[in-house]
Amino acid sequence: MLAGVASLRADDISVTNVAVTEEAPRSEQANAEIVVNQVLKISDIKVQRSGGKTMLIFPEYVSRKGRVFPQVRLITAQANKAVRAAVEHGETSGAGAPTAKLSYRVSGCTVFKKKSRLKGIVVIRFNDAVEVECKLVAGKNGTWIVWPESRRRYGEKSRPQVTVLDKRMKESIEQDILGRLYSTAAGAELVGH
Repeated sequence: MLAGVASLRADDISVTNVAVTEEAPRSEQANAEIVVNQVLKISDIKVQRSGGKTMLIFPEYVSRKGRVFPQVRLITAQANKAVRAAVEHGETSGAGAPTAKLSYRVSGCTVFKKKSRLKGIVVIRFNDAVEVECKLVAGKNGTWIVWPESRRRYGEKSRPQVTVLDKRMKESIEQDILGRLYSTAAGAELVGH
């Protein structure tokens, strides 16, 4: 191991790109965008500074009834430390160190039985360190995966909050989710297959 460069375990994450945009000069609020392991881009991270402390608020969905549903969660201490350091200092983590491969698994799926375009919620866990909550939505052309995106006013286009930059990985994830859904009798019935 090289001196000064920490080695990454297979389940570790590194922040390979970071951008912090201040809302105003000397503002205590900012927005951050990070890329994890060169594959997973997370935008709309709210950065609030107060009394020398920095708080990160990851993308969340707020329902009409005011319930808050986190769309992105960091679930390991290593992930929290890497992201916080990158955002606070505006520097990528592990500069010069090899980037660990990003793996995924579906860690949860809730299928809704009510009559609605929203058919369910799927939780995808990347490297057992970052969780992303996606929606299953039905339309004329079947069911598809909706990655977290910002809600906009009527008529405005929403912006993605989570993007899988590797197209092959994104297709693999979506095929895996839909395949699992179609393979269950309840899921196939809900999505019309």
